[in-house]
Amino acid sequence: MRRRLALLVPVLAAGGSRVLQLVVLVVLVAQTDGAAESTLVAGLAILSAFAIFTDSGAGNFLLATPEAELGRALHARATLLHLVLATTGGVAALTLTLVGDDSDRGPTVVTILLGLALAQVADSITRTCRAPALVRGDDVAYALPEVVLLAAKLPVLGVVLLTSRPGLLVLLAVPSMVVCLVTWSTARRRLAADLPLPPRVTRRILEFGVSGSLSALYSQAPLLVGTAVLGVTTIAPLALAYRVVQPLEIVPATFAQQLLPRIRTKNLRLLPIWLGFAGSGVLVVVALVALSGPVSAALGSSTFVTALFVPVALSLAPKFGNYALVAVTMGLGFVRRRLVATAVVGCVALVLTTTASALQDVTLLSWSALVSELLLLAVLGSSLTRARSQENPVP
Repeated sequence: MRRRLALLVPVLAAGGSRVLQLVVLVVLVAQTDGAAESTLVAGLAILSAFAIFTDSGAGNFLLATPEAELGRALHARATLLHLVLATTGGVAALTLTLVGDDSDRGPTVVTILLGLALAQVADSITRTCRAPALVRGDDVAYALPEVVLLAAKLPVLGVVLLTSRPGLLVLLAVPSMVVCLVTWSTARRRLAADLPLPPRVTRRILEFGVSGSLSALYSQAPLLVGTAVLGVTTIAPLALAYRVVQPLEIVPATFAQQLLPRIRTKNLRLLPIWLGFAGSGVLVVVALVALSGPVSAALGSSTFVTALFVPVALSLAPKFGNYALVAVTMGLGFVRRRLVATAVVGCVALVLTTTASALQDVTLLSWSALVSELLLLAVLGSSLTRARSQENPVP
């Protein structure tokens, strides 16, 4: 029983961190209005989109590495690679947001966006640094950094609400950077210092990252292409829907990360795993659609549009199941099959979102996420089934 409870700790901690993201969104909406609100809501969503798009894959690579091969040199290379790409993504997101914003923004808006970008980069590096804890089966230690971040950031949000000074949101970057440094140092002390770097390690890490980036291409294309073509103000309602819905993905994402190092060591069946993930997604979608009215009232923002929120919410059902497919695919070593599947879906998504943006149809943009997830389910599911049948042919 204690072991099963320990397995839930990372999910609960990750869920708390995503609730924190929703609180940040609510604070932004409550403390700003007009052009500043649109810029900050869109900027927050675009930062998250680029964080996914420029994910190095280092965290998943470390999770898929046997404990006996995981040394300080490998951990340092993976962390450095993630630092470079995460920083690049943060700069690109800020640039797209500010260039695509034709409103009269003040210095406070830029300061807040900079603080949010720094916090996001530090938090993503922390998630890579802590990977060895899960590899050795210590789920509680893996979750601890997120618990500390939750406890440290809530008071900052409280001060912002009490003082009505949204510029103080820049302070969210401080606990993120401190926790990142402590997590890096703690993880490094537990690793062997004499293990050499494996051959072609950077390329192997980037194989994980490229497949993840292609996943971001289809999942984040509505925001990125929409902002580039239509501008921040037009895309803000869709960005708000994304920021309400997408944080919930942390539940299947965390379960998938816990599943990844265990796939090769346990005789796990794909169908029950997929049904569990997808079934959870259906329940979440039902709850989201039922609560769309209260969510709109809680945000108290004219930016919330139910017609955009519902399609984005519906995409969670197949997306939950796809997290299971991706974890099994990578855990069994079929990284390139995932790469091909996500490339196909990414190309289709790019065509859909470009067409919708050219037609200036934001509603069509909101449905493209659901279409992409269903297509990935079909393509990756069939590819994984073929791969496993080739490994274990029927006599």
